[in-house]
Amino acid sequence: MKKKNPFFSLIESFKILPGVGEKTAMRYTVHLMKEKEEKVMKLAKDIIELKQKLKLCEECGFIKSENSCEICSDGKRENTLCIVEDIPAVIAIEKTGIYRGYYHILHGVISIENNEEIMERIRRLVERIKRKRFKEIIIATNPTVEGDATAFYIKEKIKEISDVKLLKITSGIPVGGSIDMMDEMTISQSFKHRLEF
Repeated sequence: MKKKNPFFSLIESFKILPGVGEKTAMRYTVHLMKEKEEKVMKLAKDIIELKQKLKLCEECGFIKSENSCEICSDGKRENTLCIVEDIPAVIAIEKTGIYRGYYHILHGVISIENNEEIMERIRRLVERIKRKRFKEIIIATNPTVEGDATAFYIKEKIKEISDVKLLKITSGIPVGGSIDMMDEMTISQSFKHRLEF
């Protein structure tokens, strides 16, 4: 079989997605071959628009369209900061309505693979904390070895520059779990019962 045709090319493209290997990529490609053309065209259009119209906010790391981040530009938010690993965590927390402050998204955790990138994001976080006078900071990294190591590192960096109240979400999220996979009740409880860190 010729591997240069669009079928095999799309399989390779799908493999850039996290958790998608050869078999899953092939299954997706076969599904799209059978799907109605208008649905496939809409998917292609949505992917193109995602890259053309949306960016990451330089301040918080959330999704922004044009020049405006809906979180950073919301003046009604409380003067608190919640530090999370990724965008899905923000979306999950926002759904609960339990937290109405600002966010800082790390887009990862301290690990062997992406240390340079994460250190730069933590440096920007520290600069942001110096500029803004937050009433409290909540560290909401996932309860994994890397998430906890990142939380402790951030805690030490913040303590070097500020005496702001530091809190950590705790109850309900199992070790190795991730915030975006928890139900709204569990997330709400973990915020209600956050502890000084």
